[in-house]
Amino acid sequence: MRPNRLSILIICPLLLGGCFTDIKDIDLGNIYYHNHQAYLLGGEFSRADDITRDTLRAMNGEIEKDIAKKINGEKYFIIYVSDMCSMCKENISAISYFESNAKDYVQDNNINIFCIFADEETDETTSEQSAFVQYLNRNKDFFKKSVEQVYESPFYLNGHISKDDLEVIEKIDKDNFLTPTFFFVDFSDNSPRFGVSEIFNKLEGETTAEKASFLKDCYTHSGKFGN
Repeated sequence: MRPNRLSILIICPLLLGGCFTDIKDIDLGNIYYHNHQAYLLGGEFSRADDITRDTLRAMNGEIEKDIAKKINGEKYFIIYVSDMCSMCKENISAISYFESNAKDYVQDNNINIFCIFADEETDETTSEQSAFVQYLNRNKDFFKKSVEQVYESPFYLNGHISKDDLEVIEKIDKDNFLTPTFFFVDFSDNSPRFGVSEIFNKLEGETTAEKASFLKDCYTHSGKFGN
């Protein structure tokens, strides 16, 4: 059955660094992700590229630590999703619950979440390469650096994500890049790995509360994410 969809016109004022686009179909089941969307629109000047590029620059020491905390937040999630991804939809309730109860879970009033859609179509889309594949190619150093750091994480070392899954990301294997894929970025003073510190592609747990608790463990580097 075709999912319910809503057609909207996205207009980003040019004076604010945005640009115009055409009518876009949005899956109503993914409204949560679209409300947190970092668009690929604009190619190398897109919001998605800005977040990715700034994260890498901070990880490489090109941006001072105190400044890095202020650009996109001291801690944030980058979540790669797609409109037709059933698991993405299943995760919405847990992610939303964690975000809404962040003060109780992690003593943080504001959880920063940026969602990048692997199936977003823009003016940059061609018959040979989607906008997302072009984004992956532009930001290959980010993915390589991120995976290198996560190879040192307890989550990987204890077998909760496989080397094969991480190599798909590290090598920019566009044909096997999974949605959802979660990147957790931590620029806090007690971060075990400055910048991208965790990568995973599923929320563990049976209930919404259990999956939200899994996100809490990621955010605090505890549980399966701890030593």
